[in-house]
Amino acid sequence: MSGQGQSGFFELALFQMRRLEKSALTREEMRGRLEEAAAGKDIYLCPLDRFTWGVLITGIVNPAGFRLDESVLVSLLHSYEYGLSEAHEALEEIGEAFAEAREAIILRLGREGKTESFPVSESDLHADFLAVLKAGNMERIRECTRQACGLFIQKGYDLTSCLNFYFVLSGEVIKLLNDRYKEQSRTEYLELIEEGYDFSVRIRNYYSIRSICHRFEEYIVKAASCLKEEDCMDVAAIVKRIQREIREHYSTDISLAWVADEYGINPSYFSKKFKDETGVNFIDYLTEVRIGQAKELLSHTGLSVSAVSLRVGFKEAKYFSRVFASMTGEKPSEYRERMRREEEKREESAH
Repeated sequence: MSGQGQSGFFELALFQMRRLEKSALTREEMRGRLEEAAAGKDIYLCPLDRFTWGVLITGIVNPAGFRLDESVLVSLLHSYEYGLSEAHEALEEIGEAFAEAREAIILRLGREGKTESFPVSESDLHADFLAVLKAGNMERIRECTRQACGLFIQKGYDLTSCLNFYFVLSGEVIKLLNDRYKEQSRTEYLELIEEGYDFSVRIRNYYSIRSICHRFEEYIVKAASCLKEEDCMDVAAIVKRIQREIREHYSTDISLAWVADEYGINPSYFSKKFKDETGVNFIDYLTEVRIGQAKELLSHTGLSVSAVSLRVGFKEAKYFSRVFASMTGEKPSEYRERMRREEEKREESAH
């Protein structure tokens, strides 16, 4: 083998996990298996990424008579896809050897990965994936995955198109999750966004179309479940809960900021949903409840206007009087006096 002052040839092998997962074996375990399978040859082992090993086998004197003993690798090949290059003499040809090993894996996957084909275009499939994600239809997600496998495997094992398709699609899913996070600030969305980016990185140098399709299915099912869970948190029920909270605790410091902290909801998003459900703005509803309670206190107690103001959640009596007048057309003292006179008239009529 030229380049290192050694004679002979070398071959390059690639072992890639059948699933998009971390390598099942440690370096020592992998080396032990390969040294046994390539008895008498020198082994140079290099992890290329989390799920791929590159193996340089040197000291091959007779390439025609050399084969890795696959009977030794049987247990290994349950977990890994495997490809071996032709024999090369010059180390300058290592890039060519890598391409041959990669192509050997792809050819093996193409032969073993025959599946049902579906008459669907990439653009239609892209739209279908996004539609079923938003609908939370798990069965249709699995159907879309079967269609994707069939489409790319039957198109001459079109790995490049498969990778481009899932790069774009995962980007769309990440954007949807990011938009929802801006509205609702749930940490689950951040975790799924990170997982989406991780998926995009992982598939960059991955060769199994079937594994890519099924790994994306696992991801989009989680995303759909999260989105559906949020949708199932009936907005109407949340609004009713807040309405009850306001009616029971109107005197406390209730605000949109409090609601956002308490329920993990973006305040602008909640404000819009509150108005959609009730027909009034959150602050208007809160103010109506407080003024309604103020009327009761002014009519049936001798509390001062300042005390009433504090009882119903206003910190300043002047501001309370201004709001009261804008909603009723009367100052608090005027309202109290009018209620007193009306009560006297009712008593006189009763006699």
